[in-house]
Amino acid sequence: MLDNKLKLNTDGTNVYATLYVKARRPGLIILTVINLLLISLVIFFASTVQLDQNPSVIFPLIIFGLLIIVFPLRYLLWNSYGKEQLIITKKSLSFSYDYGLFQTNLKTFEHNRLGLAFEEVRKSDCQSIGRLMFIRYDEKTDLPETIYQTTILLSMEHLEEIEVAIGDLYQQQLNEEFSFYPTSLN
Repeated sequence: MLDNKLKLNTDGTNVYATLYVKARRPGLIILTVINLLLISLVIFFASTVQLDQNPSVIFPLIIFGLLIIVFPLRYLLWNSYGKEQLIITKKSLSFSYDYGLFQTNLKTFEHNRLGLAFEEVRKSDCQSIGRLMFIRYDEKTDLPETIYQTTILLSMEHLEEIEVAIGDLYQQQLNEEFSFYPTSLN
């Protein structure tokens, strides 16, 4: 069963999708233990090296310590607090990653025509789970190019929710182009 969550909002011009990682507790415990072991290993090596006799070891020790701690720690933060934020408009796709303690800069891809695809990664409880792929089509040749795919796995229901919200954006654009404003007889 997939525990990842989707929060979807729209303001008529943009679709805001926030995907949340929901890792299982045993995995988080294992990641925490690995991080503690790696930090202990770095502290042990740092304490055994006699810096006054060999000062040239300081720089490699710092680099080794950072490499051994930063990547697993970032992975732990992602699985604990991670969320992927998408902003989809009729002309662009923007995304950023939030690790809980820090957030990456917003990156934007422009497009003329946007397509969606679903890359199935696995099936769980008769439910397709995979990555949402955003495809832009070249203005001159109409050749497809994948510009982004989500890192957080989604269910097919989540994909359909996003697809409907994006479709509503384009429907609203068509209504505006043809000066058609839906009315109600109520």
